[in-house]
Amino acid sequence: MFRVLQWIHGLQGGAGALACMVGRELDRRGIATALAYADETGPETWGTAYRSQSEIERCQFLHRRCSSNVVLRDFVQEFSPTHVIVHAWRPDEAVCARVHPDAPHVCWCHTASLAGLSGYDGYLFVCQAQISAVPAPTDLSQCRVIRNGIDLRAVSRVRRRRRTDSTFRITRVSGLAHSKVSDLYVDVLESVAGIGTEISIAGTGPGRDWLAAELSARNIPGVVWLGNLDFGGVVRLYRSSDLCLYLTGEHTENHSLALIEAFACGVPVICENRGGLPEQVEQWRTGVVCNSFDEIVEAVHLLRADSDLLRSMSRQCRRHALRYDIRYTVDDFLRFLSTSTPVGTGKGFLRHPQRAHA
Repeated sequence: MFRVLQWIHGLQGGAGALACMVGRELDRRGIATALAYADETGPETWGTAYRSQSEIERCQFLHRRCSSNVVLRDFVQEFSPTHVIVHAWRPDEAVCARVHPDAPHVCWCHTASLAGLSGYDGYLFVCQAQISAVPAPTDLSQCRVIRNGIDLRAVSRVRRRRRTDSTFRITRVSGLAHSKVSDLYVDVLESVAGIGTEISIAGTGPGRDWLAAELSARNIPGVVWLGNLDFGGVVRLYRSSDLCLYLTGEHTENHSLALIEAFACGVPVICENRGGLPEQVEQWRTGVVCNSFDEIVEAVHLLRADSDLLRSMSRQCRRHALRYDIRYTVDDFLRFLSTSTPVGTGKGFLRHPQRAHA
């Protein structure tokens, strides 16, 4: 049997949430699993929208904060894993630092690219766009795309809130790092705001003050600041929202959990044509992928004016979300660990230690 140990620096944000959800699903299946993390919050400069301490509190399997390399190595030795999974989103994680002498080490890469990526026995990416950015000399035969998922069981009975007024509610769920807020986002809000429009912004981070100052300077009405939300808060927000406006500035998103949650709650998404987001959105079925300011503004106005189209897209969003169940993510993950010849390499680089000499 597998004994899977996951390692991540910070729990907040999508990567931390995914690590917790993968661990919980492995635990449900009776697979020995453990989660080691350095910090509960992650770097303050990144910002976050949700996924605070509540995520780790829901984990009933073995987990431990490892504040130093010594503590981490002791924890790894105690657990004795068959596989070590490093959720990488920091530049210093590009090169594998082995914490167990025998277990294969797999990099689960959450960033747009990690320059100098090397030393791991296998690589997992969350979207196809990342593969095209994999730096040499990484062997592409060692790479596999496994898309993110969420626990759809937690939102399966969520129902759209019945309208009691004509307010059109636009939502953003995203960390407010400097790289995730932009003039484009403010320009779009200025163009679509007005009577009958409410703009809800969930998230914190160092870019919040700049964003708040810009919105105030332009007298943009109807803005509601929500701060960090736990999973239940995100679901309640989406339940009463009409549209998710997901513009992330200079930051490149690869496979956003916020979009999956929006789909699961029946909320269409408008996003930019960058990173892995176009792989998540079905054009004019579950959202709109836009190439310019004019396209974004036009899409918002069209969806606000056409309630039949909005309802149709909402229904399609729910169906679309079914493919992003965390159970499918873990199915793919376990197949990846089980295969002796992943992606046709013939090398068996992830062969289970107990089967290596079979």
